[in-house]
Amino acid sequence: MNFKRINTMIHHVWYHMRHSVETLSDLFWMPLMNTILFGFMVSFFLQGGKVADASLVLVGVILWYMVEVGSYSIAVGALWEIWCQSLSSLFVTPLTLAEFVIAHMLFSIVKQLLMFVFLSGAVFLFFHFSIFQLGWMLVVYLSLLTMFAWAVGMFTLSLILRFGTVIQSFAWTFIYLIQPVVGVYYPIRVLPAWLQKVAGGIPITYVFDQARVQYAGGTPQAAPLVTAALLNIIYLAASAFFLSRMWAWSKRTGSLVRMET
Repeated sequence: MNFKRINTMIHHVWYHMRHSVETLSDLFWMPLMNTILFGFMVSFFLQGGKVADASLVLVGVILWYMVEVGSYSIAVGALWEIWCQSLSSLFVTPLTLAEFVIAHMLFSIVKQLLMFVFLSGAVFLFFHFSIFQLGWMLVVYLSLLTMFAWAVGMFTLSLILRFGTVIQSFAWTFIYLIQPVVGVYYPIRVLPAWLQKVAGGIPITYVFDQARVQYAGGTPQAAPLVTAALLNIIYLAASAFFLSRMWAWSKRTGSLVRMET
């Protein structure tokens, strides 16, 4: 693994982001509009006295976007290269798949930080809501969310390598299959019993739950967060293995080049 090549790839992604209206819209405009929408809904609930802990929804909104950005950065990053017919050209160089993925992982952290600061400032300006009440535990929550996001991103990219750009929309939409189950905006106890069991196998369920507990004035527990970390390690290892197999398959069958034609 060569860190100079990883650094070069990061600069490549940064140059693309600076000159892509679509990427900037995904990173700032749509999250801002959705966050403001949820914020006004929360304000309405609070004024009506219908939901005592409605502000917890905003905790979920901001943290969820960290998952979304982290996951699609990997898959969409590869798709941009495919659309520009440059993915195969990149790998004519000594660049390896691991270096390509790590570069996108590292740059996804930059995107997450930019979005986090942007959204946190927006909700404070509009609604006097501060997610920084979570204190240093924010680092733990964001780290666990990012690990899971990377696992999903690698899995999604694996599917695209296997089935082609016919399923390229998965890069944006696959993560939303998970959203209703993991308790982003509500506790998982409202789910049917069988879905609660499914949620228990998804690491970010524990993160959203503990973040809500803490924001509501409680003390986050270590055990659920350790469970989330262990599950993340399993998912990261499995998705990395799956990606390596699908990458080898795409090179062997020529599907990697055909996607660019």
